[in-house]
Amino acid sequence: MPAGRPAPAPMGASLLLTCNQSQPSGLFEFTGIRTRTPLVEVPEKAAAPASLLDRASYLVLEDGCDFSVDPEALAAFGVMKTRGRVTYYRRVAVSDGP
Repeated sequence: MPAGRPAPAPMGASLLLTCNQSQPSGLFEFTGIRTRTPLVEVPEKAAAPASLLDRASYLVLEDGCDFSVDPEALAAFGVMKTRGRVTYYRRVAVSDGP
């Protein structure tokens, strides 16, 4: 048995595409969400750049905000929870086979 718990794995980046929340839309390090400091901002009513979706471990998408996400890119994420108009996604692990 180890002497202590291993360090937690980093949460990864989160792409927030919302219009009625307190955060600006953009790509955030998980720890930067509370301080509202995005690594990259995404303009309102924009298509989510594939490069940001590729970097995101999590995606928060609010319906009715006119953001668009390529369906093929969205397929890399699984739904964690939906609350009202906001859906929370997590990147799905890709298996290389059995």
